[in-house]
Amino acid sequence: MSAASARTPPIVLEFLPNEAEEEEGLGHAGIETYRDEPYASTAREIGQNSRDAAAVLPVRISFDAIEVPFAEIPELDALRTAADACLAKARAAGEKKEIAFFEQTGRVLASEPMKILRISDFNTTGVKGPFFCYLSGHKIR
Repeated sequence: MSAASARTPPIVLEFLPNEAEEEEGLGHAGIETYRDEPYASTAREIGQNSRDAAAVLPVRISFDAIEVPFAEIPELDALRTAADACLAKARAAGEKKEIAFFEQTGRVLASEPMKILRISDFNTTGVKGPFFCYLSGHKIR
């Protein structure tokens, strides 16, 4: 085991409690922001966040499209189960937008290798607190 992998915590799938029982769905402002221009919106948001966390200037950001075999994706079965549960809930509620979204999520989770956008920034202070990414409304730590 390398020193870097010894320091890297395992990636786990975590579902935060919804104590207020609020449902935001795909109409949430954070998602709506990306709907019309997902690439430009992502680049703008990443640029702002990285600049806000600058340790020294200039900040450098890289966007890499990578393909990852299923065997290298932690908790893939749990992620598929979560996506299936979301699709079932959307179907039961008759939410057309959510149904289409989670059907597409299912296709992505069934198509190997998985295409992932890896975003890295340099000359920044780094992530404060735990590292999280979101896929289909589910937090992956």
